[in-house]
Amino acid sequence: MLNDLLSLCTSATALGWLLIAADCAIAAAYLAIPLTMAVVFRRHYRDIPLPWLWRLFVAFITACAVTHLAHVWSAVSGYELLGFKAAVGLLCAAVSVSTALAFAWILPDIKKMPSPMERQAELENAVSHRTQELGKLVREVHHQLGNQLQVLSSAISLEERKESSEQTEATLHRLRILVDQLSEDYRTRSEEYYAVVANRRA
Repeated sequence: MLNDLLSLCTSATALGWLLIAADCAIAAAYLAIPLTMAVVFRRHYRDIPLPWLWRLFVAFITACAVTHLAHVWSAVSGYELLGFKAAVGLLCAAVSVSTALAFAWILPDIKKMPSPMERQAELENAVSHRTQELGKLVREVHHQLGNQLQVLSSAISLEERKESSEQTEATLHRLRILVDQLSEDYRTRSEEYYAVVANRRA
């Protein structure tokens, strides 16, 4: 019985259906690949480099699927369909050679393209550089503003000593106290800011 089953599985009919099933499976896989690529291409069109190369690769995969479907059609219908299979084969050959030549032509440019990790490193370096520049600018602004508050406080104090009117002197005194308080608050906030920046860097 085992020999009969083995003979049945290795008969021309069984092998023929096995080839048909294999061609169907290969064609289905070939068609699934460009469909998946089409979804990715549609969602990330602006992010994909060399979109024309993607389209050519999709055409190549689809042409390969059509050749396997042509074999299935010929086997199921019982006709050779030589003309149809020759046209499909010629189309697949043209697309395949075009894709291979395109890859060979664009390969030097692809080698020059930075990898995602290199792009991420460049971006991190750029962000770090800009952050350092911003930190320098903020420190300069803090320094200048703190100096201006001190100069303003000194000017008010000087005018306070020169003033003979008690009412004006009292007003200047209150104003100087207010400026000194603003200067102290600003100094405290600046120290808090620098502490937060230092903790983030750590």
